Amino acid sequence: MISVLLYLIPMVLIIIWFIVFATMPRTPEAYRDFELPVNETMVDDETMLTHEPQEDVISVKMNQTGDKVILRSTGYYVNDDFTFTGALNLPPAISDTHVAYVTEQGFTVDRIHGDKQRFHIDARLPLFAVFDGLSLYVTTLSEEKAGMVTRYECIDGSWVIYQLIERPHSTPLDSFGRHVTVTDRVMLVTDAISVHMFYRPSRADEWSRIKSIYPPVGSPLLFGSQTALTRNACYIASPYETVDGMTYAGVVYVYSRLGGVWKLGEPMVSPFKQEEGRFGSSICVDGDLVWISDSRAAYAYRGDELVQTVSGETEVYGLGLAVRKGKIILSGDRRTLVS
Repeated sequence: MISVLLYLIPMVLIIIWFIVFATMPRTPEAYRDFELPVNETMVDDETMLTHEPQEDVISVKMNQTGDKVILRSTGYYVNDDFTFTGALNLPPAISDTHVAYVTEQGFTVDRIHGDKQRFHIDARLPLFAVFDGLSLYVTTLSEEKAGMVTRYECIDGSWVIYQLIERPHSTPLDSFGRHVTVTDRVMLVTDAISVHMFYRPSRADEWSRIKSIYPPVGSPLLFGSQTALTRNACYIASPYETVDGMTYAGVVYVYSRLGGVWKLGEPMVSPFKQEEGRFGSSICVDGDLVWISDSRAAYAYRGDELVQTVSGETEVYGLGLAVRKGKIILSGDRRTLVS
């Protein structure tokens, strides 16, 4: 009898503990703020992010399928696996199938899944890369810092030049192509002082320039450092612009397309504008939402309406932002916020 009781008592205690734990209220918050210890993996729902102290993370990108590429000072990591070193501290590009890294020798393009093919594009002064499906756009600079954007198409596993895109009346130090945003029919290319808009009738056609956009006010530093496109709107960030006397508070200019004409609307500023807030540090489009980050949080807009704010209990310094299908990574100097 005693032996039976000794067996049953632990079983009953285990059952009681399980019932209590299973019925405990769970944290209803969709977003959690945490510090990442050195070399420790943090798992939150379906999102996994591994990295060293936060200052080591330079940028984070995600694709539509949830793959992540993280650029650290030590190299690139794809889905938490070390991938490539010897890279420059410039943002990578990621598509559903490939990752492109900027190196001292040019651009290295890797397949993410399946056969890990690697392709190299020679470039003496590489600057920027972005994917559009199976198209890859890379920016290179001449010795005089004049930029050129080259469009590559993936054909039978190799990347073949399809079009060379240059700034009208290219000049030294124009830095044409320091940021590029591509959609099916519209492309934005930033240079040192303006943003150029290009159009193509279909994906098979070449790009033609239709408009150049200059800062509406003065010549703010890094105008167009981030851009985004929706079906009928163009977003151009000016994160170092002064707002109401607040230095580097930041502005995002919105141009709406009405009857084929792009018109400037009311500028967007942070709901919590402040000195050195740098509103417009990152811009992401996810479905019908446009996400814009500043030095403290990320804000989701549907049209002109602010519908969501994501930040931690303490300042996150949201200078890096990646959003895909509702999943969010907001990275900064010391903390990372993951959905």
